[in-house]
Amino acid sequence: MSETELTRRKAVLVALTGLAGATSGRASHAQPGAEEPARRLRGAIDSFRLALRYEGENDGPAPALTLAVPGSEPPTDVLPRPVVRISREQADRAIDLLTTSGPLHRAEIRPLVDLLRSSEAERRYGLIATVDAAGVSVGAHADLGWGRPLLGHLGALSAALGGEAGAELGRLIDALRPRFDREAAAHATDPVEVNGLAFQAVGTTAWDAPAGKAKAEIELSLRVANRSPQTLRFNRFDTVEMRLVDAQGVTVRREGGRDKTDFLKPLALRPGESRIVPRRGTLERVDGGRSFRLSGKDGTGGWWWYDGLTPGRYTVFFDCRNDEDSVRSSEGFRPLADRSEIQANRPPYWFGEAATRGLSVRLNG
Repeated sequence: MSETELTRRKAVLVALTGLAGATSGRASHAQPGAEEPARRLRGAIDSFRLALRYEGENDGPAPALTLAVPGSEPPTDVLPRPVVRISREQADRAIDLLTTSGPLHRAEIRPLVDLLRSSEAERRYGLIATVDAAGVSVGAHADLGWGRPLLGHLGALSAALGGEAGAELGRLIDALRPRFDREAAAHATDPVEVNGLAFQAVGTTAWDAPAGKAKAEIELSLRVANRSPQTLRFNRFDTVEMRLVDAQGVTVRREGGRDKTDFLKPLALRPGESRIVPRRGTLERVDGGRSFRLSGKDGTGGWWWYDGLTPGRYTVFFDCRNDEDSVRSSEGFRPLADRSEIQANRPPYWFGEAATRGLSVRLNG
């Protein structure tokens, strides 16, 4: 172990020990099960920060927010912008709400670096409450989920804090609600089952053209369900490709590029469980407004797009293919810290080729 790493670990130990014995000088409103996280966060409340960020598979930008007590500067490389300042009293109210049978009830205080690891969740928001002690950032993490329950958490926090923080949380809710409405209105194709997994194309069937330079978000995803009697892993790394076919039956040319390469953990699907592989698209006018482009991300750092779209009917398919070579390729990008998972006794991978039934959509000009 290097001297730098040893020093860091000693600092973390000091920070956690200090927070364990810290008190805020006031009685806690939290119930007994929440006493420890509440007490530890209040012990360094002058450095309190509360981050709300999207933590699922990266299928496009999602709004985020950090609330911070004045003088507590969030690390720019890990906690999201914008940053809204809150008072010590607001921080105290937030701790009460989150730890009294809230999402941080019985949460474990850990080093901040351990709270930022990637998740297998396809779509979710995470909440991170963090403070500084002995020069080290520590805190607690909660999974706020996705959809309407997430809006309930954000709404309660907005009402509890009020002021600029409450207004900013309200704007976050307003930005997320249309996306949830689109997902709720999405249609699904009949499933196609291959080797124990069932595949469905899911998405918005009416693509309304944006005006001028505006952009419209299009809900698209692949739903994968396990119909076998055993847990199966579904490899998401370069194994899913969306195919777009026009009204004449011609496959629209798919373009793509890559900014970087990120490893995507496989989905571990228990018998009867279903998950999604998101492919949310953005529709915009190009070529002087005479045609449209549909673009999006694949979750691994790659971009895809279709140019030259015009108003009319299209059909969306998802093609899936996984074999031993695909698994070896994906495992080559697995972070070193997770390499032990390769040797562990993990569920088998799904192998095979599958294509969903076509999802009929209309681009309305």
